[in-house]
Amino acid sequence: MYLVVPTSYQPEQPTGLVVFMHGGGKGSARTAPDRYMTPADPTTPPSSTRLGDMFETLGMIGVGPSAPWNENDHSRWCVPEADDYIADVIHECKTRFHIDAERVFLLGHSMGGFGAYHQVQRQPDRFAAVIASAGSWSLAQWPVIRGTAFCIVHGTKDAEPGVRDRHTDIAFARFAHELLAKKSLPHVFKEHPDGHSFGYAKQHVVDFLKAGKRLRRDPFFPHVVLASPVGYSTGKCYPVRHNRWITLDAAVEAPLEYDALERQGPGHSKDSSPEEWKQWKLTHKRIKRHGAMIDAVNLGKNRLDVTTTNVSRFTVWLHPQMVDFTSPIQVIVNGQSRFDGRVTASLATALESVERRRDWGLVYPAKITLDVTGDRGKGDQAVGSR
Repeated sequence: MYLVVPTSYQPEQPTGLVVFMHGGGKGSARTAPDRYMTPADPTTPPSSTRLGDMFETLGMIGVGPSAPWNENDHSRWCVPEADDYIADVIHECKTRFHIDAERVFLLGHSMGGFGAYHQVQRQPDRFAAVIASAGSWSLAQWPVIRGTAFCIVHGTKDAEPGVRDRHTDIAFARFAHELLAKKSLPHVFKEHPDGHSFGYAKQHVVDFLKAGKRLRRDPFFPHVVLASPVGYSTGKCYPVRHNRWITLDAAVEAPLEYDALERQGPGHSKDSSPEEWKQWKLTHKRIKRHGAMIDAVNLGKNRLDVTTTNVSRFTVWLHPQMVDFTSPIQVIVNGQSRFDGRVTASLATALESVERRRDWGLVYPAKITLDVTGDRGKGDQAVGSR
């Protein structure tokens, strides 16, 4: 784990943290982050991967951990244990430094870019923003990123005949941008005219983070979407239970639609003939696979509107910044009122909410658990924390 601490850091003042996921693959050494975290200097060429000086410019601490070790996997930031590993890295940094819990950013390049597309779907509630540089994806439930700033940076020459294969072609980034725009999901998309090296993307990342100096994680964001399973590819699509103030307790095994990308034609390899290279294309389609989704909106005035797909039981976690505990709270599920009553905050519930994410920034002292299966005419059981 490689750390860069800016000279502006003062222990008495909370500071932002950037977690950097390095590139490479299954053969990348555990020391791989070293060449990225080394500061650049005036003689460093633009194609260099060095980014250590970036943290001085931003006035934030940078940490570059080695990707979870797996000698058989080229997307090591997307292995099942990566979620907890990244959470542990953040926790370790918080024990060493005065980290602002609401100013933690995730930045991934190349293989780390795969990880950024993966983690922004799996744990968007852990970060103020996620940045994917020169990455790739083939499966997504984009609505789950609501409330988390997302930035995509990619070079038009990332894939070039005779230079680099198409596994991180800019077409992946362009499709992500197009789909996010269609779904009216706020994001930033930056193309640059160069190749794969992070050196070409670095200034765009700096500009994004500087422009977002007030970017902070919002644990109480009024529109939360949780989908499970999710992941950056069909082979790395795992269950998810929590997103901010929503927990999926039980699901029904039934199809859910996902966005997917499919490679077609020859021309993937850099060694392809010019004719083959031109035949390669990426296509978007909607596919169905078993999954569940919760779309929850805090309407204000103690009213929450929840739409579920293939969900049998879920929990809403509450905080005084979300609702008024002195008045009844109404939860509407799939168009019908399922809970209408008061809840009481408790220390036990607050601690339970922290334990589920191991994150003291995601504290909710009350909860309502709803069973949404069964005969709609009779209503469904709803249990509030009292």
